[in-house]
Amino acid sequence: MGFEVNIRDVDQILGKYNNKAIILCTDYKRFGNKFKGFSEISLGITLADKLMRHPIEKRSEILLREMDKLLLKSSHKGILVEDIDILFNPEYQFDVLKYFTNVARVKNIVVVWSGIITNDYLQYSEDGYLDYKRYLIKNYDIICVK
Repeated sequence: MGFEVNIRDVDQILGKYNNKAIILCTDYKRFGNKFKGFSEISLGITLADKLMRHPIEKRSEILLREMDKLLLKSSHKGILVEDIDILFNPEYQFDVLKYFTNVARVKNIVVVWSGIITNDYLQYSEDGYLDYKRYLIKNYDIICVK
């Protein structure tokens, strides 16, 4: 079950809930060394480069394999993931929060959210757009930092 916390409580959260995905809905860089020691991965360019090598109809299945290579097979115990917009491409039919929740079972994972948090929901894009997604926080095993 997911919940929200303030950025100033992150140090306590990192030690206590290391099996939950942490979703950052704030400008974390202005808070200094909260995630010092985490390996930073920018997904956008990295994944786009790998996916462009394959036909469009194969990219959905390749996406998961490439994500696993980048995150699960990483030697780092803590990973901070940025630039996740590519994951919301409707052609991929990829459940972003479900994936990161599964990764968090084996790695400390922090995801910089590209959308907003409002009324107990994480939202990406705007209603009416094909990439629009809205997630009820309590339905996922995540911690949303605001």
